[in-house]
Amino acid sequence: GGSGSLPGGMVGRCLVVGVGLATAGCPISQIAVVGDTVTCMSKEHVLGPPDDPVFADPGDFVKPADEVPVQIRESALVCERTSSAATRRGTDNSWVMTSGVRVLSMQGGFGLLESSMVRGGNVVNIMMKNMLDLLLGGIFYFFIGYQLAFGNDGSWFAGGFSHGLVDPIFFVFQWSFAATASTIDSGACAERVDLYAYVLLSAVTTGVIYPIVCHWGWHPDGWLYEMGFVDFAGSSLVHSVGGVSALVCVLMVGPRIGRFPDYKGSKNKWMRWLFRQKYSDNYFRGVFTETEESIADTNVGSRDPSQALFGTFLLWVAWYSFNCGSTVQISGAGADLVGNVAITTTLSSCFAGATVCIGDAYYTYRKRGHAQLRAGHLCNSILGGLVAITAGCAVVTYNGAIAIGVLAGLTYCGANLMEEYFYLDDVVGAFPVHGACGIMGTLVLGFFATNEPFGGQPCGAMVLDHVGLFYGGDSTLLWIQIKGCSAVAAWAIGTTWVALIAIDVIRPCRVSRIIELMGLDLVEHDFYDASQRKTNARIAAMEFLARELDNRPPEYYDNHEPLPVSLDVEEDPPSPHFPRLKHPDVPRSKKGREASMETCVQTECGATPVSTDETSLDGHNPHPKGGGLQAGAVML
Repeated sequence: GGSGSLPGGMVGRCLVVGVGLATAGCPISQIAVVGDTVTCMSKEHVLGPPDDPVFADPGDFVKPADEVPVQIRESALVCERTSSAATRRGTDNSWVMTSGVRVLSMQGGFGLLESSMVRGGNVVNIMMKNMLDLLLGGIFYFFIGYQLAFGNDGSWFAGGFSHGLVDPIFFVFQWSFAATASTIDSGACAERVDLYAYVLLSAVTTGVIYPIVCHWGWHPDGWLYEMGFVDFAGSSLVHSVGGVSALVCVLMVGPRIGRFPDYKGSKNKWMRWLFRQKYSDNYFRGVFTETEESIADTNVGSRDPSQALFGTFLLWVAWYSFNCGSTVQISGAGADLVGNVAITTTLSSCFAGATVCIGDAYYTYRKRGHAQLRAGHLCNSILGGLVAITAGCAVVTYNGAIAIGVLAGLTYCGANLMEEYFYLDDVVGAFPVHGACGIMGTLVLGFFATNEPFGGQPCGAMVLDHVGLFYGGDSTLLWIQIKGCSAVAAWAIGTTWVALIAIDVIRPCRVSRIIELMGLDLVEHDFYDASQRKTNARIAAMEFLARELDNRPPEYYDNHEPLPVSLDVEEDPPSPHFPRLKHPDVPRSKKGREASMETCVQTECGATPVSTDETSLDGHNPHPKGGGLQAGAVML
């Protein structure tokens, strides 16, 4: 029992009863206590004499507990409605292990959902990032993260490293949670974040950012746990951490080129400094040359809605392991709690999806004259309902779960409109789904939490010191939830901002303009989708990238200018992907490239040098020393 929540939703109580049938010859594995009776499950193992006062009748192996001698009753320990402590432990461990593996499969669902919403040329990149989240999460969470979260001899802030890995099965379960928290960033800032910069951020998230808040709320020494903060399976401690971190990433790297044709960034110099806004508004509004237009994929919408729906289905199924597995017990009365958690999870997700479907149909009917249901909003609303109920799935009634689902649908819509208003290019809606709905679902427990959510207090349920306002409580729990959500959000914002600033020094977080327009698959993964358009401009730019980025000189990543290439393509290229081009090799060094471009300008390419008085799309002269190419002068 106790107040608050235990690690990963690991809560529960087991009525410990002393029984002594072992002294009468009945082994521990065959002893059970059901209500007020003591039972020996195996008659042949009873070695007592026929006139034994406990077993006077050889066929009677069930006696009232008060008839069993005290010295016998106190000689063994068994759990209520459990025939074997060993069997119970094995069953519960299997449940936790299986749940953890199923939660790991959520990475596949996230990958399908995110890859369906990115433009062509970035699908492999987004799937690779989801895979790397698991890979790096397993390494950094094993050596650092798990100890910070659940290590012994820690403090109110973090765990210690003195005893190493204590519970291997629980580590696997929590590793899946850490991977979920880190992978949320990948979808929010897709198509323009450098792979290696993202890898560093993922390592920091799984190794430090998530484990610290996990310790606060799920370890008995954590200050949020001691305060009575309620988050059963991680609406705030897992999902809002990832969602808020994703929002910071979106602010730091800016929108995709062409996402907002009328983009207007902040004019406040402190805000621009805070979020490292290096470029003018024109940089993000779209392409500026015919070559860029022929290369770039300007279709910003969902690439494959059916793939998004399938990914959402996988996530929905795996979410039952996320919430139900957080009970960390399935034996005995734990089965009742698992079943009720599954029902609240179902109700919240269904009503969230239904709320947004009704709103979407009404909106499209008013705007277009006929009702439509858009796949992206349906998928995200269902996920928002799942995120919102995760905090209180074991402490709210069925009616409370329905109310939380409706609120989750409304919260998602409001946060999505907020992002559009402020020109925040969150590709998959990570903040509305995980950040906003996660915070909302944790806060409303101040109204809906109760100690008897399912008509009673089932074995394994949480025992709260304070209940919600709608169930006879005062405002204490609400204030605790507000403090906890604020602390978690502040930690995620601050640490993510510091991490991105440091990473940007090591490796620029945003890729160069040419790489973004071409897509990250070719440059970072040596993959070109043959189904994409293959114009002369695209082929020429691909060859240029192959030569230019073979060793990827670091200074190239600072080149955020219109595509600086002027090349002739042979009529019948010998290679379908990388034809030989009629131009000399591009020098590797920055000085050599500038000299090569200047030579090209003066001889055969037909481009015009940029005047030192002219300004680029970035609002400043990109070549203060000369040697650049005018934006529209690229010739094929």
